[in-house]
Amino acid sequence: MRNIEANDFATKLEQLKIVYPGSELLWLKGVASFFNEKLPFDCDPIFSGKSIYYPSNLASTALNNAIVDFLESVGEENLSYFYHTLLINMTMDLSKNMPIVGYKFILQLISQHWPHVASNNMAKIALLRNSYQNRSNICLSILWAIGQGGYKEITEGIKVWQNLMLPNLELKSYTKFVAEYLEKVLSAAKEDCTITLNQNEFFSFYNALKTHYPIPKETQETLGKCAHGFLIKYILSSSKHSNIFVTLFRNIDDFKRSRSELEGCFCCLVHGEDSFKVWKMNYKKQLMSSLLLFKEIEKQLDKADIDMLKLACSNTFQAFLDEAQRLNEELSLAKRKDPNLEDLIAIVETKIHLLHRFTDLATMPTY
Repeated sequence: MRNIEANDFATKLEQLKIVYPGSELLWLKGVASFFNEKLPFDCDPIFSGKSIYYPSNLASTALNNAIVDFLESVGEENLSYFYHTLLINMTMDLSKNMPIVGYKFILQLISQHWPHVASNNMAKIALLRNSYQNRSNICLSILWAIGQGGYKEITEGIKVWQNLMLPNLELKSYTKFVAEYLEKVLSAAKEDCTITLNQNEFFSFYNALKTHYPIPKETQETLGKCAHGFLIKYILSSSKHSNIFVTLFRNIDDFKRSRSELEGCFCCLVHGEDSFKVWKMNYKKQLMSSLLLFKEIEKQLDKADIDMLKLACSNTFQAFLDEAQRLNEELSLAKRKDPNLEDLIAIVETKIHLLHRFTDLATMPTY
């Protein structure tokens, strides 16, 4: 790759334009073939052990820029059509044991600069994947290629994973790649990334990650960690948190099993005061959830990090504690008392005293 100069590419492109005047799709095909001929080596389907940006990270900046400028010039409609065609060509050449690194290089560049190209071709790609399901080297090459856009846009990674990779999760040859792909998408995502899914779409994805599959335990744990990571990113990229909060809140059933939901609720409270309103509305109906969430806040209080400081100093939270105390008093007058009520009363009273001390320390002047 390092031996291919931008001038070599420019010369080839000029030749193609002379031979095929005005035929953008033939130029694209010729460019892909050019790189395939220049990179005639074998590789494993997913470039194991390499950077997620391999092989394009080996090309010079000048070469990458020249190719991207050319790709941009042919128009997005042509690119979308060519992307699927190139995937087919890749699978056909793999069937003949021919090298396809050049094809992968171009597929990767297209995905990096037009990340939605795979999700725009979802139905066609699904058919192609199904055709090679029993040939793991070819199918893994397809999954590798269609996953590249997810490293640039987290939402695309989610869409491609759920629609095109998840169906292969339980197949032994694909389990490891499908799970590890999400880890890589999370690692590649910027801190301020935005997940542009509505709540139903996101929780469909989240619940898929939380589902128990007949796969190795460590892989299942990987999915669980990813569920938590994506959840926090979704909360942080959302402007409204109340609906997210209540969805998580109603699924809290155990302090250990519901770690992701508890930490997600805590994150909602820190970043969106609207969550306190729905907590209050659901307080009496969900005493177990309330008790466990207070325990989570207590756990976070021990850390005394910036999020906890923000919550402790929030007038909304302190007002909610007073409201929770009032609600507990109402509940204690009922003939049939919830078995969690005594613990809830105790933890709310403790929390009020602790927070007064915490906020006193936080507002104490320093000299």
